[in-house]
Order: sequence, then C-alpha cells, then structure tokens
Amino acid sequence: MKPTIVNTKQFIRNNIPRYLKIKYKYLGRGYECGDCWNLIILFYRDLGYDIKDYTNYEEDWSRKGKNYFMENYHKQWEKVNNLEIGNAILFQNNKGICDHVGIFVGDGKFLHTSRAGTVISKLN
Repeated sequence: MKPTIVNTKQFIRNNIPRYLKIKYKYLGRGYECGDCWNLIILFYRDLGYDIKDYTNYEEDWSRKGKNYFMENYHKQWEKVNNLEIGNAILFQNNKGICDHVGIFVGDGKFLHTSRAGTVISKLN
C-alpha cells in the first residue's frame, strides 16, 4: 500500500525528532550516524519501501565525475513538477551530478543529513 500524503505528513511529524538525532558520518548506516543516503534508506524503509543501498562506489565519487545516484537509481526516481510531503529531492552540484539528497517536509523545507548532522533547511 502506497502511503498517502495525509499519513506521510503525520508520519513525518511523529518521526522527525528521531531523524534529527542522526549525526553525520560518511557511509554511516543506522539511527545513530549516517550520511544523506542513510536518511533516505531509513525514512523510506520506515514507510514500508525497500530502498537498496549502493555499495560499489569510490570516496569523493562526485568530485571525480561519477553520478552514482542516477547510475544506480534512475529507474526508481520519478521527476515531479509539484513537490509533495515525503518526496525525495536530489540536488545537483555545478557539474550536473546529483551528490546530495533530502526529503521534502512541506512549507518550502527539507530534511537532510549534512556535515552539521540531520537538520531541516529551507529550499532556495
């Protein structure tokens, strides 16, 4: 069963405190520490989706021109024109490589894990 916007919104409201406790660790996996992809894995698995982890990539892959998000998941992503709460958001760097991901939580804000830890930021 696909989660509806209403229950996704409630899910986010109920679980944001748990996600905000995740500290940053490159390649970390779990609720204690992780990177931006870890947050996506946890969030969607908690909603009942099976999100696979990628395991075959080099450190600093985006700086080397590798586009692992798109190479490994392009068939799972669907571009939307209007964000809905719970949508994953891919961010591209100045080379056009998707190197960061977050979750739209409404009101022009997104949840993501960066070197500062897991935070809610405004979309620009």
